[in-house]
Amino acid sequence: MPNPAKKVSKKGGGVKIPASTIRRLLRITGDRDILALKIGDRISASKNGTLLVLKLRDSLKPDVLARMTREEKKNGKKFRSFRSDKDMNRVFRAAEKNQDELFSTALTRNIVKGFKLTDMAKDWDAFKLLVDLMSSVRISTSHSGYSLKTEVMQHPTRTGSGLFGDPHDTASNHALMDARRRAYVTHAMQDAIDANLSRMEIAKIGVRAAIEYTLNHFTAPVTADDVYPHSRLKKVMNLGKDSSKAKEQLRSREQMKDQYEKLGGSLRLAIPTETPAQSLTRPWRRDNTTPLQGDDTLVEPPSPRRAVI
Repeated sequence: MPNPAKKVSKKGGGVKIPASTIRRLLRITGDRDILALKIGDRISASKNGTLLVLKLRDSLKPDVLARMTREEKKNGKKFRSFRSDKDMNRVFRAAEKNQDELFSTALTRNIVKGFKLTDMAKDWDAFKLLVDLMSSVRISTSHSGYSLKTEVMQHPTRTGSGLFGDPHDTASNHALMDARRRAYVTHAMQDAIDANLSRMEIAKIGVRAAIEYTLNHFTAPVTADDVYPHSRLKKVMNLGKDSSKAKEQLRSREQMKDQYEKLGGSLRLAIPTETPAQSLTRPWRRDNTTPLQGDDTLVEPPSPRRAVI
């Protein structure tokens, strides 16, 4: 992780991160891999709870846990062991390529490595569902990011495909935002563990947190009034808010809201006087701050629906 005290790229906004934000980030993310392993261990020791089976889109491969582990035999008995970190990362990302994994690859890997092999053997189907749930929230890398007057972030993506900016120019912003999202999710899961919730509830809360952070801070609606004028969609692609690329990006965000509600979450209340057309251009940042400046520790559900016409 790059030093968050440094200024971000000028092309990425040139925003100096407040010292209070730096201290909070370092405190929350300190020893983050060890914390994720502990979360996995606590999930492993928890009761199943009511299992949730989400319908995955056809392009997303299920049974990720089976590919993150391997079957071995010792003294005539079969058991599963974890693959190398590199292989675990590869198979998680390969479940659907060219995607921003909202529930991060590294966080998933370390949580899984915290599972006890004996617990997995007893409740394989439950653990398989947990990992598939973590894997289920993904957005195309080209659709992931934001573009504001003073700050831009584009998730690394195929050359020329990003709707918000050039990912090479905004790499430091992305690295920091990715770390903050992971910290937000980790904190939410730790709270759920401290409340002695079931395995499935802990996982659901973690995935909801990943969606909250992504839609509130990480990935903007490209048609929003405070986003579109500064976007690569407008400035480089010369495409309008009603273009197919803009609609596809909005749909990907709305699909995450679908997932959020299926996981038991409720969106922010709709605005009674807002028309469908106005919902498309509703500003993303209500408080006029940027993601790097704003307080991203507040737990808040995603914004109301935007009508994709």
